Amino acid sequence: MYIRDEETGQFWSATALPARGETPYTCKHGFGYSVFEHKEGGIASELWVYVAVDAPIKFSVLKVRNESGVSAGYL
Repeated sequence: MYIRDEETGQFWSATALPARGETPYTCKHGFGYSVFEHKEGGIASELWVYVAVDAPIKFSVLKVRNESGVSAGYL
């Protein structure tokens, strides 16, 4: 999953790979899930990845917040 700033054209991924951003990533793991947090250019992302213990299923939830104070008028 890639995130792109339409104003600057800068892009990065919600996880450190495949397209690492310039700021640090935080990764937390628990039983059956992982959480990846990142903030780049005032855009915060939180990716939750869950795996089923009894089936070959992976479920991902990506939350994106604009914390830059700049309104995204094109939405």
